[in-house]
Amino acid sequence: QNGSIYVFVALIFYYCRAMNRLEKKYGVEA
Repeated sequence: QNGSIYVFVALIFYYCRAMNRLEKKYGVEA
């Protein structure tokens, strides 16, 4: 049960990094 929390946080962290990379690449305003 506790492990799922770490997976959830990791997914959010990865998502934020991906969004930042896309913004720099395409200049998209979010």
